[in-house]
Amino acid sequence: MLKLLKTIMRAGTATVKYPFAPLEVSPGFRGKPDLMPSQCIACGACACPANALTIQTDDQQNSRTWQLYLRRCIY
Repeated sequence: MLKLLKTIMRAGTATVKYPFAPLEVSPGFRGKPDLMPSQCIACGACACPANALTIQTDDQQNSRTWQLYLRRCIY
C-alpha cells in the first residue's frame, strides 16, 4: 500500500484545473481554422482529411457557402 502511494505521489497531477488554470498546448497547435471569404477562389486547397470543412458553390448566384464542423477537426 505504501509503495502504491509513493508511485502516485511521484506521478504528479493528471488533470488541469481548467478554466482556473491555463491549458498548455503543443507547439504545433494552430488553433481554430480562419476562413477568409475575400481570398477564397473555391479551389479546394483547404480540403481537410477529416472532412471538417465543406464548401458549396452556386455558379448561378455566384456565391460560396462554408460549413466548419469543429468536432471533426483534427487541427
